[in-house]
Amino acid sequence: MKLQSIIQTLTGLFFVLNMNSQNMNIASGGNLTTSDGAEITVIGNLVIDPEGTFELKNATLKVEGDNSSGKIKYTKTLDNSNYWFGISSPVKNQNIKEFADNEPLASGSGGGITNRGLASYDNTTNAWDIYQHNSSDWGNFTKGEAYLIKLREKGTEDADTFFDVCFEGPILNTDVLLPAKSSDIEHNGETVPNRLQYIGNPFPSVVNIVDENGEGLLKYNHANMEEITLYFYNSSMDDFDTVNYIEAKTMNATEGFFAKTNDVFTIPRSLTNHQQRYSNYKSRKNTKESIFLRITDNATGSYRQTSIFYMEGATTGNDPGYDSTFFYNGVNYFGIYTHLLNDSIGDDYAIQTLPKNGYEKMIVPVGINTKNSEGLSSTEITISAKATNIPSEINIYIEDKEMNTIVLLDENSTYTTMISTDYNGIGRFYLHTSSTTLDLNEPPININNISVYTSSRENLRIVGLQNGQATLRIFNILGKKILDTRFKGNGVNDIKLPQSITSGVYIVQLITSTGKLNKKISVE
Repeated sequence: MKLQSIIQTLTGLFFVLNMNSQNMNIASGGNLTTSDGAEITVIGNLVIDPEGTFELKNATLKVEGDNSSGKIKYTKTLDNSNYWFGISSPVKNQNIKEFADNEPLASGSGGGITNRGLASYDNTTNAWDIYQHNSSDWGNFTKGEAYLIKLREKGTEDADTFFDVCFEGPILNTDVLLPAKSSDIEHNGETVPNRLQYIGNPFPSVVNIVDENGEGLLKYNHANMEEITLYFYNSSMDDFDTVNYIEAKTMNATEGFFAKTNDVFTIPRSLTNHQQRYSNYKSRKNTKESIFLRITDNATGSYRQTSIFYMEGATTGNDPGYDSTFFYNGVNYFGIYTHLLNDSIGDDYAIQTLPKNGYEKMIVPVGINTKNSEGLSSTEITISAKATNIPSEINIYIEDKEMNTIVLLDENSTYTTMISTDYNGIGRFYLHTSSTTLDLNEPPININNISVYTSSRENLRIVGLQNGQATLRIFNILGKKILDTRFKGNGVNDIKLPQSITSGVYIVQLITSTGKLNKKISVE
């Protein structure tokens, strides 16, 4: 239904399922509370008297007018399952101390007795700041910034494991602009810039991230991102879901994500709507050709996944917005990932998009990270694959160079092996896609699948040359040869660079039995 305005003398509770209204006014004494999941659109302005109340319960509110006033109360229901959740305020001027005092936050114990289950991300330290009980130092929730929240444990007096948290304040009538953040931090013994921000939905509505036409928040900020990728914290897995252009995605009210920005990041009000508005394309069956590789720790049941998509126009190198690195890129957290087939610089990818044709020619380096657990020196893992829309004649294989074996992966077959709990990197596992049965004695080799890059100032890394003798030569830009050596390919080969090498650009020439490869490298 479409209303000019809601009855201005409304009192008591009035439950709303879905509503479109030209203007909405809640007068003094009026009390409007939505049903759970309601979707309300106000085409004009929302005006709430200081003595009136408007409460939304897990609902969405889209207001198109620019002159709304008054406060709403937004209630979000969270599952109290001892997890940290990403959360942001969907209203302006919500005071953090008032929120922490009134909501069922977890409390610290022992030396952290004043800690409360609320944390903000500090870009300068790449760490979390924990809110301290009764502190007034934090002021209000920052518009467009996300936080982590943890609820108290369920008590005997609690009927269920779900708790409500509430935000109260005016809604935003404008876009939200977040300046870029960049700080120098230590990573793997080197000083590197940290451009991560923890960003949140500042509106009490759904925000479009990527729709079926590629439009949305990612495209709006495309030019202002160091990597065109968003990372949503998955509390149940203590990991991050990776989002780029490859699949449609929306962001719910109070939801947050990490992004690497290099300029102002904008959350436009024009991208707000309701979940139902996006349900048509969200519910469509995935038609992309894809392989989802999973690693499972058989001792704990924990698992991680990496995705490979095949798409027209994609390359074997980096395709911004379609290739996305792992959130813990370069860090030894439990996980599985891939490296680029071409022009790799050693980054770990959570999503890699490859050309739709040429399965037989592409061999994908697969990386696995494990971390020490309970003093074990090794653990049993299982690698499995789920294929979607892959041509029926294409088989998927995982090669384990250390065990000298290659195994078919399909809905009935997986690969189980032992791996050191401090294993970290690539070179052992490779993914093959082939219409024929693969023979280890005649492994397919493609010179264009070999990556050459500097992993440090002292080391040149060659990835993808799995067997056979090779010659490596390095020339400076004047054509002078500064290195000439031979080695046997083993998946990942590290070649020590001459101590006399200076900063600059060099040409690497790799000669194998299948051809010659020339690559340009830079030494910092």
